[in-house]
Amino acid sequence: MSGLGPEPAGETADLFGLGAGRAAGTGSLLPRRPGRNPQPPADQARPPARPVPRPAAETAPNPGPQRVVVYVSQNVAARLERYRRRARGRTNTTVLLAALNAAAKTDTAALLAAARIMPDDADLFPPAESQIRYRGGGPVQVQAALTPAQLEVFDRLVAAAGAGDRTKLGAVSLNAFLPGRRD
Repeated sequence: MSGLGPEPAGETADLFGLGAGRAAGTGSLLPRRPGRNPQPPADQARPPARPVPRPAAETAPNPGPQRVVVYVSQNVAARLERYRRRARGRTNTTVLLAALNAAAKTDTAALLAAARIMPDDADLFPPAESQIRYRGGGPVQVQAALTPAQLEVFDRLVAAAGAGDRTKLGAVSLNAFLPGRRD
């Protein structure tokens, strides 16, 4: 009950004069329009369009550099900024590649293991991956533009170190590479 008075009894279609069925009689409520695409007379019909031939060997365009984001601590971000400003032509990309190159010359898995910070209650049960922190990692974004070939090498280093993602290895490598007080 809606409180607006007695409800009418009967079929809704009957109440609105639509007859039986869900949409019976609704077609007569709309004005008739001429067809949208009338067919041209047979003597004016167009010939079917021929497909446009494509070159036999289409090459995909060379993709340019792709952005990579590494999350580092405030300390690593400040050290990166100082290091970049000391020499002309240094960019986040060149510094990240130099740090990864230096890390690749050592044992990246050992470097990552040394930077791992485990929670205090991780005695008997291994912690969830989200609870493990790494020295050098944090909330500050560092962006670099890497070519597809550089990304492939970066991903191979990540897989070899068992890092799981680029941020962990990138942050740990920058922390170990950059001069200044390490995290």
